[in-house]
Amino acid sequence: IDFSLSELQKEIPISIAFLDFDNFKALNTKLGHDNADIVIKAVASQLSELIVNRGEVYHRSGDEFICLINNSSANEAKSFMERD
Repeated sequence: IDFSLSELQKEIPISIAFLDFDNFKALNTKLGHDNADIVIKAVASQLSELIVNRGEVYHRSGDEFICLINNSSANEAKSFMERD
């Protein structure tokens, strides 16, 4: 994660959302690792589109993602992540 010193010195709230997908292991077993990787890439793409201009998405491992949402309180981030 790249931040310049000037960005770190600003007091801008940032929220962190940790996401994982239920039953992904079963999907991985059923589809095979190569096809499950395609699903993970599609999820990453959708999350990136959701977050565009608001933050960053990182693939942590397996079925886990971390979303950094800039300039948002915890309540704002929760509402943002739960929207349709």
